[in-house]
Amino acid sequence: RNADLRSANLRIANLSSASLRNADFSNAYLRNAYLSNADLFGTNLSNADLFGTNLRNTDLIRSIFLATDLKTVRNLTVQQLTGEAPPLICNSPLPEGIEFEGGKDRDCDKLPAVLLERYPSRFETLEEAETYLEEQRQKEWE
Repeated sequence: RNADLRSANLRIANLSSASLRNADFSNAYLRNAYLSNADLFGTNLSNADLFGTNLRNTDLIRSIFLATDLKTVRNLTVQQLTGEAPPLICNSPLPEGIEFEGGKDRDCDKLPAVLLERYPSRFETLEEAETYLEEQRQKEWE
């Protein structure tokens, strides 16, 4: 819990059923990782490389997907991305067949305040979090 795994290389890692609540996976390399049944409640997956990552039954409640390409993840469902406390999604393209109101930019307006609250050592002001968010929204997708 609360692990700082920023920029970690966890390619092909088997983290099945792991409790990784509130971990920071921003900029992590998780290609083809196995996260089936993992508890990623509140994790930060901003800019994470999730190509081919298996998210079957993964708890994504209150996680952050900012500038994270979700098009190639495996076993992600619309139910994991919606509901009462869904993950926060901004500039994160979705897999084919997954659609909901707001889509890949659904939570861009909420993220600065969340970033400021969760990461006060990185963002001293709301304006800093807003600037960071705008920088991440510039990332373009194929």
